Amino acid sequence: MAGLLMTRPTEGNTRFLALLPEALKAQFNVVESPLIQIASTGEKPALQDTDQVIFTSQNGVEVASVSTSMRRPALCIGPQTTQRACELGWDAKMAGENSGEFLRTLLKMPAVGRLLHLRGTHSRGAIAQTLRQGGIDCREQVVYSQDLLEFSATANRLIKSDIPLIVTLFSPRTARHFAQIMPHRQHLTLIVLSDAVAEPLRRLQCEALHVSKTPNAPAMAALLNQVADSDPWVERLRSKD
Repeated sequence: MAGLLMTRPTEGNTRFLALLPEALKAQFNVVESPLIQIASTGEKPALQDTDQVIFTSQNGVEVASVSTSMRRPALCIGPQTTQRACELGWDAKMAGENSGEFLRTLLKMPAVGRLLHLRGTHSRGAIAQTLRQGGIDCREQVVYSQDLLEFSATANRLIKSDIPLIVTLFSPRTARHFAQIMPHRQHLTLIVLSDAVAEPLRRLQCEALHVSKTPNAPAMAALLNQVADSDPWVERLRSKD
């Protein structure tokens, strides 16, 4: 049985595994070892002078929704972030699949009011700065931190074994950290969310590096299913089971 290493925070791993067919999960020894931990800063979102909030990740949605009972219309990146915001009471609309598309959409809007980007300590895309440069009133507030973690003991045993291993990676920062702490091993396949996530991994020696066609969890799940069906090492183990 091949190994499947999940590196997202626990909630993210749970959501992703729920997208996978049971028959697919049964092919793997699934090990969850979050390489990043989301922690609230304890700051309450400053919504009083805000017409709309910006959510660029589900982490921001989760933390903000716990930190305040107030709600505002929300502009979001990606279908999963948008869906989660709706589930937690925000009047959410998707404005792009990625940060570039999101910014182009907002900069074309005739009137968006006063915006507040609720983000983590580490954030890509310079969302608020770019919008301000385009004449939009946009502030930003850090509401959570993203602390790096080491591999768990179970993950280390899996990594040191000689079975084929597939690893899923969803963020550039997690990918950089993974590249730094991952020892060399044979039969390593990486499945990543985007080219930005893939970039720090290109120096690693691995069997294959697969990039999702679109940067969202359902597309990642579809890619994992495709790789599991075509990877020769996984197929060889499947035939032995």
